[in-house]
Amino acid sequence: AQGCTLLVTSDIAGMEDIAEQLPGIDALVADSTHVPITELFALATKHPRLGMFCTHIPPELEPQLAALKLRSKSECDGRLVVAHDGMKVSMETDGTWRQEA
Repeated sequence: AQGCTLLVTSDIAGMEDIAEQLPGIDALVADSTHVPITELFALATKHPRLGMFCTHIPPELEPQLAALKLRSKSECDGRLVVAHDGMKVSMETDGTWRQEA
């Protein structure tokens, strides 16, 4: 098995800063204070295998979390996940992932 590739963002100006690294990535952990959620949904369309985890949700988006989860299920098969403190995710060598209880 080849393994999976994880890309973690930090202080970036936008998705253009990591565009070259995205092909071949299995999962992306994105600091959503630096990458707008709308860009992540667009990314889900361009990269249909990519799992995405949003961290550092801005306070103004917190009231919209339930709607974001529904949008993720309907637009990208739930591949855009809003991370939370203590969240655990298992990554498999084939690039698939699952959130642990």
